[in-house]
Amino acid sequence: MLQNARVLFTAIGLPVLGWLLLATIWNHFGDQYGPDKPVRDRYYVAESCEERGPMTVRGFGYWWECTGRDERGREFEDSFLTPADIGRKVPVYTSKSTKSSSVYRSAEQPLEGWSFLALPFAAAWIWLIGRAMKWTDRHEPDSPEKAGRRRQVRLGRPLGFDWWRPVTLSREGITWIGHFLRWREIREVRLVGGTLHVRPLVGDWVTIGPFTGERVEVVHQALELFARNRYRDKRDGDDQAPQSTSGAPRRRPPAGTPARC
Repeated sequence: MLQNARVLFTAIGLPVLGWLLLATIWNHFGDQYGPDKPVRDRYYVAESCEERGPMTVRGFGYWWECTGRDERGREFEDSFLTPADIGRKVPVYTSKSTKSSSVYRSAEQPLEGWSFLALPFAAAWIWLIGRAMKWTDRHEPDSPEKAGRRRQVRLGRPLGFDWWRPVTLSREGITWIGHFLRWREIREVRLVGGTLHVRPLVGDWVTIGPFTGERVEVVHQALELFARNRYRDKRDGDDQAPQSTSGAPRRRPPAGTPARC
């Protein structure tokens, strides 16, 4: 349970928190305006404003969302106005650099350059998420010594597989993505390179993995401990991988069931 919570926080919580902090930095400096430029052909007149916050897509803090009409009487809703702008003409301009033709306040932004502090922050946050993922992975695999006490080894998340569900080898069998095979239901297990190939008594080969780094050694030691004479070690890859089908193994039909031809 603790491991799953740590994975969810790393995969979802950290990116969301990073986005909120990034948006806070960007909008804090970008929303600082100096004196308005003279009113020309385009302007907004705010009629009402509503405070938003403390946590929105714009980050942490409070800001105003105002509605009103432009010089042609068309309604608008924007966030660069404040209650102090209600009833007066605020000059605006349309940016031609984007397909959406966004509208901006026609005023100096003395702190706009500081908004780019969000870029190194984003790079540092991405690095932090990467380090957190490695930290999560480093604490996932169990050692064979611990397996002797717990009767199982959690192998963590194999690459290219359902990463949020770890594979587990135990004295009873193998568990992965909701499937479970007991050792007595398995004819042979091979570790080819970093990929685990399982051959059930009934059905085709099943592929689990691949695993990388220290996990390959953990898989090897766990199979020696649990699978015993069913296990063939081919980590160096000198053996051709069997034709496997990732998915649920077929079960042996109960006694007395007629065979299908």
